[in-house]
Amino acid sequence: MGTLTFEAGLSGSQRFDSFGFPKQEYETVTIPAYARLGIWNNLDLGLTFSSINHRLKKEGARYEGSAVGIFSPELKWEILENVSLLGIFTF
Repeated sequence: MGTLTFEAGLSGSQRFDSFGFPKQEYETVTIPAYARLGIWNNLDLGLTFSSINHRLKKEGARYEGSAVGIFSPELKWEILENVSLLGIFTF
């Protein structure tokens, strides 16, 4: 990214799936937020937090509230001009 540069973003996606017999509808909502900081020209630090929510609706029943939060610190090191190592620890 470069020396002392900052980048951040937020996005979202929603997916609907329908299945035949027995009739079922499945929905997934994903909202990732990220921030990255360029320490030097060859080293970037970043953080990503993703929220994933699932909902299932089938034959008169609706199941929801299943949410997963994923926190991921990241480190990217440029070894050569076109070769980099990216390390992501997810918990």
